[in-house]
Amino acid sequence: MAIFHYTIKIVGRSKGKSVISASAYLNGDVMKNEETGRISYYTSKKEVVYTSLMMCENAPSEWQIVPEENIKRFQKSVRYKRSEDKEAAIKKFKITFQKQRLWNEVLKIEKSADAQLGRSFEFALPKEWSRQEQIQYTADYIKKTFVDKGMCADWSIHDKGDGNPHVHLLLTMRPFNPDHSWQDFSSKNISGLLYVSEASLSRFAQKCGFHGYREFIYEYKQSLAPGPEENIPNFEVSEFNTYQELLNKSNALLDKAQITRITNLLVSKPRVYVYGRGSSGLVAQEMKLRFMRIGLNIEAVTDSHIMKVNSVILDENCLVIGISVSGQTDDIISSLKAAHQHGAYTLLMTARQDKSYQDFCDETLIFASMEHLEYGNIISPQFPILLVLDVLYAHYLQIDRSKKEALHEYTIQTLQPFLIK
Repeated sequence: MAIFHYTIKIVGRSKGKSVISASAYLNGDVMKNEETGRISYYTSKKEVVYTSLMMCENAPSEWQIVPEENIKRFQKSVRYKRSEDKEAAIKKFKITFQKQRLWNEVLKIEKSADAQLGRSFEFALPKEWSRQEQIQYTADYIKKTFVDKGMCADWSIHDKGDGNPHVHLLLTMRPFNPDHSWQDFSSKNISGLLYVSEASLSRFAQKCGFHGYREFIYEYKQSLAPGPEENIPNFEVSEFNTYQELLNKSNALLDKAQITRITNLLVSKPRVYVYGRGSSGLVAQEMKLRFMRIGLNIEAVTDSHIMKVNSVILDENCLVIGISVSGQTDDIISSLKAAHQHGAYTLLMTARQDKSYQDFCDETLIFASMEHLEYGNIISPQFPILLVLDVLYAHYLQIDRSKKEALHEYTIQTLQPFLIK
């Protein structure tokens, strides 16, 4: 086996990333960004041993057409004339042209400053496989996991001959309609189509039992998703699929306005308590350790008796965060009710949607989950909670960042003599 790794990143405008450059890199070729006129050159990357573009069913077929004049122009280029395999050079040129067309079309539709343009993957392949096996198994995995679910996949296999063959994969974020147009469920677009305000959409979603329009759209998309397919335990595919699905769900459920509100509460409340039992208690401890190092007055309470005592000595200067995947942990729910009665601001982090939480919770933060995760068979049900925790930490860190980073460095230096060497 090669050095095992599996990383996922978002290519977005907010971080100044170029999806054209990312595609040119994994393809080892030249691509032009029609929006900026910038050309990305990666022709020196000799480790690209295979490259492919897999379009989903509803993607426009004309995007795969390569005009004859472009082919003739390429045949006059120095690169073509110097290539040893002319047929392979033409084939790669066509694939590169199609990829360039795809990502320039993405740039046309994703105009907002914080738009997510693509999702980038990198994962290892077994070096024991032949090249044909690497190509076949990777193509099957990408097709079943992504393309069959409405995504276009731009991917390549890189191999420097150092025993570490790996795949670079770039996926589209926005699905297509049956008429081959991009789907656009943004509140701005839908409100324009319905001739109503964006606020009206939000109120409608809340009347349907959701926290907001974003959560409503997420559930709507889930209702359209195909049923589960037969699980084939090959190359840890099922685990990777589960992680990917949880990432997709977490991204869809994330409410930036809510994250901002919670971050402001972490800043303004003098005392913060995090309640958690069992594995959720471990998350509470993790939250305490991370935030405490950057100056937050926070305490994790994981013992049921201490939780009950703590909940009745709180006041309006306290923020109480309860963590329960099921949303039905008795100790957590009863303690949040007591804390709410004594004036504390209460927040429940859960995967369960229940209107009754409004009676004793000032805020309910819904995170992604999957039914089989509740039994803890393969992937910890705390994984999506840790994702939300990372988002909160990142937002909290941005407030007076230099001071918090200096404090974090100081705490690490203080602990250094006690660390095991």
